[in-house]
Amino acid sequence: MNKNNNIFDDLDEFIIQFLKGLVAGFIATIIIPNPLVGIIVFVLVFSSGKD
Repeated sequence: MNKNNNIFDDLDEFIIQFLKGLVAGFIATIIIPNPLVGIIVFVLVFSSGKD
């Protein structure tokens, strides 16, 4: 793997985390029909993968 693709790797990771957060938030909203719950779950999942 080429080290010059660092920005793209980060972007790829960003997109994966974003989608994971989106799916988790969507599922949480189905279980608990409250938009706030979906947003909180999205933020938690999204920020957990940043490290």
